[in-house]
Amino acid sequence: MVGVRKACQGRPVNEDDLVLLAQRVEEALRGTGQAEIEAQEVFDNIQKSKDTVIVDVRTPHEYSRGFIAGSINIPVSELVEKIEREVPDKTETIYVYCLSGSRSTTAVAVMSKMGYANVFSMKSGLLAWRMNQLPLSTP
Repeated sequence: MVGVRKACQGRPVNEDDLVLLAQRVEEALRGTGQAEIEAQEVFDNIQKSKDTVIVDVRTPHEYSRGFIAGSINIPVSELVEKIEREVPDKTETIYVYCLSGSRSTTAVAVMSKMGYANVFSMKSGLLAWRMNQLPLSTP
């Protein structure tokens, strides 16, 4: 929000400012090749192919309360330092999720800039996964 206030030169943020900000974010993400994928499509794809990687970017505490089977937990705050070790093949299909889709969107943008070619943010994260009544695992 600080960046929005700065862009608005100290005046209160209005609806037009938010629309403009959303357009700029959309344009920036378009340039990264970022893509979103629906929860049901992620589930269907991982059922068909075991050649996918699933990355959960929530905190370890959140992860321990339920996760998608086979996922790797790399908190978004540790992504840059750990992702290349955990997923060295930058051509693999990677599905990234969090609780709502916000942190996974950030993670996908970072990974795209790091050279990952087939990385997708699960739209609406585990909230959508649960709404579709898809299975979760626990430790």
